[in-house]
Amino acid sequence: MLGQCDVSMTSLSCSVPTFSSTSVTVLLTYTGTGTTTVTYVQISLYGTTTGNFSSTAAAYTVTVYLPQTAYSNSVPFGDNTYGSKTTYCTCSNSFQVGITSNGILMNFNNLAFSSTMIDARSPISFNFGSNSYRDAFFISSTFNFNFGFLANPSLSYYNVGNFRCLVYEGANASSMSLSSSWQTITLSSFGSVILTPKAEIDIPNSLLYSMNCYGGGVPDGNSTTAMSLSWIDTAITIQGPASISYNSSAYISKTAFTVTQSITKRFNTPGMKALYSFTVSCSSPLTANSRFYFTFPMILNSRLDN
Repeated sequence: MLGQCDVSMTSLSCSVPTFSSTSVTVLLTYTGTGTTTVTYVQISLYGTTTGNFSSTAAAYTVTVYLPQTAYSNSVPFGDNTYGSKTTYCTCSNSFQVGITSNGILMNFNNLAFSSTMIDARSPISFNFGSNSYRDAFFISSTFNFNFGFLANPSLSYYNVGNFRCLVYEGANASSMSLSSSWQTITLSSFGSVILTPKAEIDIPNSLLYSMNCYGGGVPDGNSTTAMSLSWIDTAITIQGPASISYNSSAYISKTAFTVTQSITKRFNTPGMKALYSFTVSCSSPLTANSRFYFTFPMILNSRLDN
C-alpha cells in the first residue's frame, strides 16, 4: 500500500520517508539492543487497484542501501592502545520480481454437506486460502466471509447456541489437521464472518485451509445470496472477492412422512437416575438423506443423581 509498510521482525521498525508514483523509499531501523543477523529481506508490494502495477516484471527495480561501517569506540588493541572496531555489511543481489495474472485470486471452493435434502441438519465444510505467492498475511490482515445462502437455516441454530466452526490447515486437502494459526472467528453476523490470525503468516499460499462448521443445515433456498471471501488488510482488499454461488439443482426437496414414536421410562421415583427408551417407526421408505431429530427442551446436569 502506497506510503505504508510493515515488518515481521520485532527488532526492526519500518517507515516510508518519501514516496511518489514512480518510487518508494523504505527505511528499516534496528530497535534492538543486542546483535541481530538478518539473513534475507523479502519485499512484497501490493496496491489498492490493479492499475497500481505495471504488467511486466522488468518495470520494477529494487535498490538496497546498507550501512557500510559501525563504530565502537575504546576497543583495546595490544596492551595500552585503543582504537575503533569497524564492521562491514555486504549484500548479494538476489532479488526476484514477479507479476502474476492471478495476484488477487483466492481458493474458495469444495462446499460440502452430509445430505442434499434442503433444511436437513448437516455439517458444512469448504476450502479457502490465498492463491498468490506475492503477499504475507500480516497480523493486521483478516479473512472476511459472507456466508450468504448458508444463513438459512444455520443462522437460527447459531442464535440458540448450536452452531460453531473450526479451521483446519494442510499442504493439500488430504493432509488436513486442526489449525492453531487463528486468534478469533466472529460469527455474530453471517454477512460478515471475520477470521483473525494470531501472528503473521509468511507464505499463506503454501497452505490450504478448510472451515468445518457443525450444528448447521443444508440451505433451504429462502436465501440465494452468494457466499464470498476477501482478504482485508486495514480496510484494503488485498485478494478477492471470491464467491460460491447458490446452485438450486444441487439440493432435493424435503420428503414429508409420518412418524410414530413411543417413549418408555424406567424408574418413576423422583431424584433417581432415569432410563428412557425411544421407539420410532416410519411408514415411508428411508433413504440416505433421511434424518431423525430429537429435541430435549431441558438440559440436566448428569451429576444431579450422584
